Amino acid sequence: MYSLLFLPLLTSLTTLTYTFIFQLVRQRCLTALSCIGSFREFYRDVIEVGTGERQLS
Repeated sequence: MYSLLFLPLLTSLTTLTYTFIFQLVRQRCLTALSCIGSFREFYRDVIEVGTGERQLS
């Protein structure tokens, strides 16, 4: 009897938890991707300067 009352509550709690975790993971992934992108640009600049293609201003 009580389990039927707690089932919707449990379901909504689980859904909220999964949504929160998903948002957190997605935010972390986007941050990581932008970090990787800027690091790759920095690395490319270092290589261009190292090979003499670009002069340091």
